[in-house]
Amino acid sequence: MLLAMFGQAREHTSAGPRTIIRERIDMVHRMEWMQWQSEIVKLLRGDFLFELQGITAEDIDWVSWQDYYVQGKSARQAIDRALERDL
Repeated sequence: MLLAMFGQAREHTSAGPRTIIRERIDMVHRMEWMQWQSEIVKLLRGDFLFELQGITAEDIDWVSWQDYYVQGKSARQAIDRALERDL
């Protein structure tokens, strides 16, 4: 019985590291996305000191901004593109 349990544990852990690595990569991506979002909010507040001083991350339609993130644009580049300042 103990050997059977050990075998099951060994089988379970053989797939475990891949799952753990995938979860860690996903976590890093989520953290980077959240940092990028924070930078967007900070830059918008600075660019529009009076108009957007009270803006929060919840006020922004992130689905609309996600393409810029996926394209690898910095927060500044994304804002410039969204506001067509980079034409």
